[in-house]
Amino acid sequence: MASRDDYLVGWICALPIEVAAAKATLDRIHDNLPWYQNLDNNNNYILGSLQSHNVVVAYPKVGVYGKTSVAGIATQLHASFPSVRFRLMVGIAGGVPETKVDIRLGDIVVSRSAAGWPGVAQYDANGKRAEDESIRGRVLAQPTPLLLTAIGKAETAAIFDESQMSQYISKIIRKDPVTFVHPGSVQDILFDPNCEHTIITSEENGCNHCNPDMIRPRQPRENHDPRVHYGLIASSHHWMRDGAIRDKLARKQNILCWETEAAGLKDVAQYLVIRGICDYADSHSGELWHAYAAVAAAAYAKEVLSFIPAVPKVIPLATSRYVEARPVLDALLLTRPEVDRKSLIALKGRRVDGTCEWLTQHPSYQEWLADAGQPLLWISGGPGKGKTMLAIYITEVLQPVIDAAGNVLLYYFCSNRDKNRNSALTIMRGIIHQWINLCPHLAQYIKHSFEGTETTKYTPPILENKLGQYQRIKLDDSDTEVSHDVQRYIFAKVAELASEQNLSEEKVAHIQQALLAGADSTFLWVGFVANELLGRDWDKINEILGRVPKGLGGVYQRLLQQIDDKEALVPIFQWIVLAARPLTQLK
Repeated sequence: MASRDDYLVGWICALPIEVAAAKATLDRIHDNLPWYQNLDNNNNYILGSLQSHNVVVAYPKVGVYGKTSVAGIATQLHASFPSVRFRLMVGIAGGVPETKVDIRLGDIVVSRSAAGWPGVAQYDANGKRAEDESIRGRVLAQPTPLLLTAIGKAETAAIFDESQMSQYISKIIRKDPVTFVHPGSVQDILFDPNCEHTIITSEENGCNHCNPDMIRPRQPRENHDPRVHYGLIASSHHWMRDGAIRDKLARKQNILCWETEAAGLKDVAQYLVIRGICDYADSHSGELWHAYAAVAAAAYAKEVLSFIPAVPKVIPLATSRYVEARPVLDALLLTRPEVDRKSLIALKGRRVDGTCEWLTQHPSYQEWLADAGQPLLWISGGPGKGKTMLAIYITEVLQPVIDAAGNVLLYYFCSNRDKNRNSALTIMRGIIHQWINLCPHLAQYIKHSFEGTETTKYTPPILENKLGQYQRIKLDDSDTEVSHDVQRYIFAKVAELASEQNLSEEKVAHIQQALLAGADSTFLWVGFVANELLGRDWDKINEILGRVPKGLGGVYQRLLQQIDDKEALVPIFQWIVLAARPLTQLK
């Protein structure tokens, strides 16, 4: 029976039609995982094989789309299928016809780094009007080398007329010709970018009442075969629906298409984004081409995978002890701490050189490390002070020390995004799962614990008294060290910005001083402001630095002021302030 570890290709879709095309593309559909391996709460999965690879197609269970949804799908996918090595996001997008390449409906756009951009760029609204929208900054890292090599081979195959895509598309369409059929070139209509769609309330779709004199004439193609274009994809919070603004913004960075999800993959992992062109990102957009565009994108994904040789799994499963331990591991599995740590690093970014290193010289840390009678080191601090990065740093520093001593390092990261990961029982299960995964022979000693009724019992007052006896490092008492780390973080962020914008030394110094003055020794504030500055011109950077509130308190206050329904907000705060006892998160 297949397990999660057998799946090396991860394929993310956001829309139902994209999922249908992906499923139709698979050579073979696998049975669902047994219930004890299928513990995810937020994703749906389709398992199958394609071009000698085991593929897991992930998509949301509920109708929530966009960047936030995709980020959650990807994070859960990586946690649930840790052996995934090749990552694809496949779906539909709105094309930009006014570019150097001739993009038509049904064509395919593949994310590719160009002119310093990594294939996908984020754009957001700076104001309420669509014309205020602008490119924000880099988003997605390059795919893995093997995937890049396969893309190159697919591109070469097309040049020499050796591509199999048309055959793949025909095979998919035969599975459901009503849904996936090509709409016909006569339905590929491009209007002048300044021509607004004429809406007739009695008609659901079509441009029957749009001015035919505004249709752009184009040379007809010889056949229906889609063409593949490689370049920059823009990712937004919402669909682009204005032809004039589309062209204006696209010309700045030579954007080939617009979509709404790929930016959610930022820092999650290395993904190849494949988009079938379903409309022209203008007011005339409809759903007629959605299905065929999804099929074309899925067929290209199949073409790329055909150039990747079958790769052995990274995780060895053949040892007899591991096989014996498998039932215990399956019973324990709620989350994988090692995968959670990787997800945190991807989410927050790598540690800036020089930061966190003061911790290993702190007297409390050294005393804790040297004294076996001091099992607990407690690091506390306010929001955005860098506690998570310090915890990650400790695991990285301790790993070689623990390995050299022949011992095992175990760790666990709680999550404010998933309350189910924060219970004492879940923490213990995660740690024990990690331990047995590293030392499978230990499974025999706890196997009996999974027989009978599951119970959990502990006494909070006793636990609280014990916690009060151990070493603590209060980040609020380590202002100098934290401030130095924040300064290094600021310099690193400004260096990224300077490289992107080609800023002068004088402008770099101005940004550094502004961030240092407003940060209040808080990493979270610096990260928030630095992201606001990405992709801006110098005048806009100056404006943002002049109006951004100092410290997290100012940022939170501005967020509260942006809430429209303030009357509903007041009683909520009254309950919080006047409650006789602390409220739980659920309350």
